[in-house]
Amino acid sequence: METGTKEPRSPEGCCGVFETRDAHPVVVSDGRECVLPGPIWVGWLGWKGREVCWLPAEKVFPPCPVILPRDQAGFSASDERVSILFMHRLRGQIVSLFGHIAIIVRGRVWNFSAILEENECPRADEFFWRPCLSPFVPEGGTDLPVSLHRAHPIGSSWGIRGGQREAAGSPERFANDTSANKSGPRADRYGRRFMRSMDVLEIAGLGSEAIAALEDALTQLLGRVNEAAPRSRRGESPYFSPWKMNCAGFVREAFRLAGLAHFHSHLPRDLFVEIGWHFTRQARLPESSVRIERRRMAQVAVPGIRPSSSAVPLLNPASWWRVLRMR
Repeated sequence: METGTKEPRSPEGCCGVFETRDAHPVVVSDGRECVLPGPIWVGWLGWKGREVCWLPAEKVFPPCPVILPRDQAGFSASDERVSILFMHRLRGQIVSLFGHIAIIVRGRVWNFSAILEENECPRADEFFWRPCLSPFVPEGGTDLPVSLHRAHPIGSSWGIRGGQREAAGSPERFANDTSANKSGPRADRYGRRFMRSMDVLEIAGLGSEAIAALEDALTQLLGRVNEAAPRSRRGESPYFSPWKMNCAGFVREAFRLAGLAHFHSHLPRDLFVEIGWHFTRQARLPESSVRIERRRMAQVAVPGIRPSSSAVPLLNPASWWRVLRMR
């Protein structure tokens, strides 16, 4: 029996059948068992006996695995594609009234938020499939609306058997003891596939130089957020603005800095439609290499998390016109 501690080169390289052993998740491949760190999350139990992949989450302590169905691994991993994600609004959340937008470039999701801790660029598989347990939610679970998950009281801390509490001053205690959890906004960073339904706009054929410019622009914007972080008092991002530099503003600014397009929408869904219309027109040009695909990903149902998101109406009349023209 071996313990999975080394970081895999790709999710597909660490796949097998999901099982449980002594309250720990186990992936069985070719007769060999890989015992993963941390307790079992109730959301994984529906995958018992199914083919899954796992990967270690980046930059978190205590270490914990991200487990996902094998047929879902490697989403948007292509270096030649850019994906725009529009995530439906969370019911009961005023800050989520207009939904949320993020962008995938070279297999990483660039996510910008009013909450400082949620500004990040994790791998797409991790962004979608993190378990609803600490360190991705405050210890004890999430305080999002009552329609959402209320965490099981046992096993909410990674690497602790049977609900055993952390010793005073242990690294585990400090990993969950942040000022944002105490007095500021709660950072709930568990898998968005468990949290929301979303619309996906996949753009291919932009060229490697354009994609590199877009990645550089996103890196620059995330750097600005990190530079402003010391001014944060309650866990909010000082660089975030509800209108000019909201989540849509960051994506809009990234396309501008990369020299790819100048968009004008300030709300997430309107920007999603505007981007779709812009590249649809490019794709329709003779001899254009641009290709565009649109689809919807439904929220993944797991025990303890009820459907929690709903669609957002288009508020800009121009967006209605663009949607009709894209059909």
